[in-house]
Amino acid sequence: MVAIVLAVLGLVQLVAGLVISALPLAGVGALWVVCAGLARAYAKRLNRIRGADRAAAELAGLPAQGADLPAAVAGFPAAAGHPAAMTDGPAGAAPDATSADPHPLISMLVLAGINLACGLSAMAVGYFQLGFDAGHATWHWLPLVAGIPPTALAVIGLAMYGLGAAATATVGEPPTIPAVLVIRSVRDTGVYVNEKPRLEFDLEVRPEGMQPYRVTKRATVPFAAL
Repeated sequence: MVAIVLAVLGLVQLVAGLVISALPLAGVGALWVVCAGLARAYAKRLNRIRGADRAAAELAGLPAQGADLPAAVAGFPAAAGHPAAMTDGPAGAAPDATSADPHPLISMLVLAGINLACGLSAMAVGYFQLGFDAGHATWHWLPLVAGIPPTALAVIGLAMYGLGAAATATVGEPPTIPAVLVIRSVRDTGVYVNEKPRLEFDLEVRPEGMQPYRVTKRATVPFAAL
């Protein structure tokens, strides 16, 4: 949504700058269009990576070594006391490091930098009335006003991230409780996602120092893991 707004406002400033021969305004508009494309491409990359991470997370949480497994999942890798990750490759293969989700700070800085580049450049052109002749001086309000939302969005985003990081540093990360996960049964749901079967697992979770409990979870499983 932000990328679309940047692109639309960028086109408005680009066309207005060309019509009134204010080249700095036209340049800002072109910059906004380029930044909108960069923001959209980066957001799509993040969504693709996070989608792959969610799919991998669905396949995490496997039985303890030596558990009595159904034949359909006998190929699942596992180690006692540790969940084993499954990938679309051979069972137990390590995930591709090149698809790792960037650190949240990096994502925040990239998106905030794009917004600041758009907002500050537009506000500078409008405030200093760069490229506007006397007959079109009132047009300087266009980039000045248009630059406020992306600048404010970047500043608010950075401030919220900083407050969240400070709160996490003060309170600390939530505790992690080791647990063993045992698959009790597997049912075929009859659903396929990207030609991979979606199975329903009846799981028993055995947290350390706590009572075990049962959960049901669905996951899309690659044929290489069956």
